[in-house]
Amino acid sequence: MGATCLVHWKDANGQQSLTLLSDRLLKQFHASSIARWTINWKVFRDTGLSKSGPGKMMHVVHVQGGATARGVPTGSQAAILSSGGVFTGGGTTVGGVAATPGGSGLPGGTGMNVGTGIGGPSKAGLGMLPSGSGPSGSGVGGPTGGVGGSGVAQAAEALNSTAWCLIDDGALGMPSTPATSTTPSTTTPVAESAAPRKRAVLVEVERDIEALILKLKSLWVQRQHAVVEGQVYDLGDFIVRAGNILVANSTYKGMLIEIEYLPQTTNATASNAILEEFVKLISPPGVTLYSPQMLDYPYEQVGLDATKWSTLHSGFQYMTLFRRQHIL
Repeated sequence: MGATCLVHWKDANGQQSLTLLSDRLLKQFHASSIARWTINWKVFRDTGLSKSGPGKMMHVVHVQGGATARGVPTGSQAAILSSGGVFTGGGTTVGGVAATPGGSGLPGGTGMNVGTGIGGPSKAGLGMLPSGSGPSGSGVGGPTGGVGGSGVAQAAEALNSTAWCLIDDGALGMPSTPATSTTPSTTTPVAESAAPRKRAVLVEVERDIEALILKLKSLWVQRQHAVVEGQVYDLGDFIVRAGNILVANSTYKGMLIEIEYLPQTTNATASNAILEEFVKLISPPGVTLYSPQMLDYPYEQVGLDATKWSTLHSGFQYMTLFRRQHIL
């Protein structure tokens, strides 16, 4: 999985804005729409009383969609199924789009595949699997769920989804401030405050954790629920996910956009300049999607190293953005 950043289009206008962005990606940048994107976000509050505040909060986020971005090997059965039967050829293709030399001229001369060559004559290895090519001869994308039948479809769903659980003290995503020790005449920082305080615990979990939480009604009660529904787009070196946010299935909260830079798999911040330029590049005319906050995450609050990258870093971005933007 490549390094990501999240953008909240707060003033988006529902399906109209989603269509506007989609048309821009598909027509101007020749992206490929490869899958549906769904996020289920639930917030639980502990039932115990706290003398210092509202108590602990538990956030459970389940993301489904975009196999090439969630660790599923390109060309695998899971990737083929999630992309509607489209497969890639050899060489430098990503998600069915061939690399084109030069790229968009973003910082560092990286030659990223967002130029007009995407989806053009240089596209290689894009095609449909022939009927009956699966191990059990059941075809691709049929009623049984694709290659090899429902068992492979279930495996694809498992590979193509990620879930995180975070328990925090209510200060998640806020700047770390040193504690102070006061006396009648002075106010001095406490010595231990030199190291940032770990405010939360974040882990990657199985989807069925919600069933376990429901059995713990005496400890946790559901407080809020948000859903994101949208599409995943392949732009060569980049994966773009975009979807509308609904809280409690009725209140519209704008659009969530996730940008993933596939070549960067080891460092959470090394590709910030590239992501910034890319967000500006795909923004519809008259719309400012870029915000410095989209690249500023206090990873240390959950014990993560900003010089490394993992799916936990991606999960923390979701947790932080939803809190900062007061979505939940």
